[in-house]
Amino acid sequence: MGKPLIVVGSVTFAMKGRNLLEKRGIQCSVERIPRSAENHGCGYGIYVPGDPDAAERVLRLAGIPLLGREKRGVGR
Repeated sequence: MGKPLIVVGSVTFAMKGRNLLEKRGIQCSVERIPRSAENHGCGYGIYVPGDPDAAERVLRLAGIPLLGREKRGVGR
């Protein structure tokens, strides 16, 4: 099973999003996303092990631009 990463528009938005989620008690971390043909963002995402749907709602309401989601292998 992959790790759910919320892909954002910049590393700055990734850090702002992480701080916002942590203030709301949502465990998360900023992670580098390997470059791929589908990846058009900055290469950073927010890993949310708990409920990525709830985290995504919080980020959208705060105006953080989201580019989608990606699942990464647990060993990466």
